[in-house]
Amino acid sequence: MVLDAKGLRALAHPLRVRLVGLLRTHGPSTA
Repeated sequence: MVLDAKGLRALAHPLRVRLVGLLRTHGPSTA
C-alpha cells in the first residue's frame, strides 16, 4: 500500500483533532 500526502493528511487530521481535544479538556484542569 502506498499512501500519498493526501492519504496521510486524511489519517493524521482526525488524530490531531483528538489530541488537541484531549489537551484542551485535560490540560487546563490538571495544570
